[in-house]
Amino acid sequence: AKAKKKTRSATTTKRKTTMLWYKTLPLVLAISSSHLFRLSTAFQNNDNVSYNVPSFSLSNLLENNGKRLKETLSTTGILAITRNDDDDRYDKVSTEALQSLCHCHYSSSYSSFMSQNTMSDGVERTTIGTATAGGWKHPLPLSDSLSDICQDDRAKQNMEDLRDAVVHVSKAFVRAIDTLITSSSSSDDDDAAKSVLMEDIYGTSFTSMNSIITSSTSLEHFHLYSKPSSQQDTTTTTATTIATHTDAGLFLSFVPAQSCSSSSQDEDDDAAFYVEIDGVLQQATFPKNSVIIMLGSGMQHWIHLNKEIDLSFKATKHAVKMNGLSASRAWYGMMHLVPPDAIIQRHPTIQTFNNMRSSMSLSSRQTSSSFQDNNVISIGCGNHPSPQSSHLNNDLSEVTTSVHRRLQHVSGPEACNNVTQFMCWLICLDIPDHENAVSRLREGESLYCLNPSVYAKSGGSVVQATQPCTDNEGIMGNVMNDACMGSWLPSSAFVKGYALERDGVNIADLTDEERMHNMEDHYCHGGTSMYMDGFNWQGTTCVIYLFQSWVLSTQGQFIAACIGTVLVSVFLEFVISSRRTLLPKVPVGWKRLASSTVLYGTQITLGYFIMLVVMTYSGPLFLCVVIGLMIGHVGTNHKRLLESSSSSSSSGDDVIPPSDGITPCCQYDVGTEGKENTGTAASSTQDENSRGDLFLDEEGKGASECC
Repeated sequence: AKAKKKTRSATTTKRKTTMLWYKTLPLVLAISSSHLFRLSTAFQNNDNVSYNVPSFSLSNLLENNGKRLKETLSTTGILAITRNDDDDRYDKVSTEALQSLCHCHYSSSYSSFMSQNTMSDGVERTTIGTATAGGWKHPLPLSDSLSDICQDDRAKQNMEDLRDAVVHVSKAFVRAIDTLITSSSSSDDDDAAKSVLMEDIYGTSFTSMNSIITSSTSLEHFHLYSKPSSQQDTTTTTATTIATHTDAGLFLSFVPAQSCSSSSQDEDDDAAFYVEIDGVLQQATFPKNSVIIMLGSGMQHWIHLNKEIDLSFKATKHAVKMNGLSASRAWYGMMHLVPPDAIIQRHPTIQTFNNMRSSMSLSSRQTSSSFQDNNVISIGCGNHPSPQSSHLNNDLSEVTTSVHRRLQHVSGPEACNNVTQFMCWLICLDIPDHENAVSRLREGESLYCLNPSVYAKSGGSVVQATQPCTDNEGIMGNVMNDACMGSWLPSSAFVKGYALERDGVNIADLTDEERMHNMEDHYCHGGTSMYMDGFNWQGTTCVIYLFQSWVLSTQGQFIAACIGTVLVSVFLEFVISSRRTLLPKVPVGWKRLASSTVLYGTQITLGYFIMLVVMTYSGPLFLCVVIGLMIGHVGTNHKRLLESSSSSSSSGDDVIPPSDGITPCCQYDVGTEGKENTGTAASSTQDENSRGDLFLDEEGKGASECC
């Protein structure tokens, strides 16, 4: 009986509990539905959810011993670096460059540096791509065709200025990271400061962020996003142009995108850029006059910090949504990568960055369904600290903003100095570990321009690795292949390494003094008699001035050439003036003929010399020619132009200058000064032959071979 009573009591309690659950279930479902709806709204209609990107001053990145910077790097991985409040240089440079980009139109004729893709939401993305070798030391120049593509004569220069500004900020950021790494160790010794952050398959150790970046090639993209006409009036915000992903690199430096519509004054900020914060995709709000730094998966997963270092990195997940915004938006970014042979995975097998790049197809990734995964990675749009204040208070604003030289294609290996530089993919690149080049040569190693990925896959075959970097004539480095790089390897019997020579002498045989002289940063290298990419104001290739042996390889030589050019131009004007004034005074006969011939030959010779100087396309030399001719013109004509003859004064007519040709070697009517000045040569009693008319041809014009 007791057992039955207990069972009935339990059953009754269970019924009451069940009835209570059924009664409260609708309320629980309502609350849950409301919560899920709000969460879904936060994800889908996230235009109302914004994230203010933390702002740091360029001159004070490490404020409060870097505590705020470390917190940002470890939590969101995105920050904005600004200049002083009254300095809007970044905004001005960014606006000029991106507005030039807005007028660029894709053409398949320029497919070598330009591409166009259709994104998942139908938006077309036009890309102008370039790169910087050595992290930021050797930027490849943009194409001169940009003035035609973008319908703006200053398009190239505006974009180059923006590249320089972003590099300036990137340098300061890397310097701050290295300072944090060396000062964030709880250990008393210096092991943490010398910790190996990354290694490559050849055993090279990288102990700083700067060493990693300067050993790699940074990718740069100018993107122009354009919505089709059918979408320009849409206001929906559900579709994404680029789905949520992280970048496969160390970090991305970029400027906020700008609207190409002049009427979209409310879209100054990059309203199309979204970042994922605490699992929620939020619209990023950037401060004015800023360059944005956003960490990629490389910082989070590939950089190995000692446990003693109180520092961590978080890759930023982000997306792009163009719907509801203006028809076109322009953007620029620079993705800082790691060296091609850097090891980014050790288990279960060793994988390098080059292996990862080879396995990724950029075009298929944009249309693949897997691209909608939040974990997608893409390349380039992928205990108590004891800080030393002396380390943290370094003035990061010391990084110079001087414009760095653009790499130029060279004619051959001899165009490089072959002591600190060598030719690889048609440009002069820094020799890796050039300080120890002599010892490497003496130990039986050679320098090769090769594809390291091919070298690894072929089991260490120098023949196969150098093949992609060698032209049909067997000249190593004479092909444009940015996968090629310099590498020291044991000398191969089948492939000859670079002949690192200076003036025909192997650098291993040079004295220490000679090597130090050649290791200095030379004014220029090689030589050219004509720049093929338009006017150059300070090219990396030396100018060959008229004669093969006159190579302007130092700044002093170039200045001397400029002075000489001015003097020759002035002298040419005096020669031209002498033909007008001196020859009529020479008696008629052989003396006059000989004098005329000598002066005419001198004029033609100097004229052609000046023409060849202009054809070098050296900007300073061209200006010197113009300045010299102007000085000579003033010196030979000031009296005639400032003073009037008695006849012209009485008649009230101004003195009419003689009609000159367009170029110095094409001077017409050299003997008609008196005729033009007085207008009475026909009635003059002076003998015609005693004047200058004997220098005229039958049509009354002077004749010369260059006219």
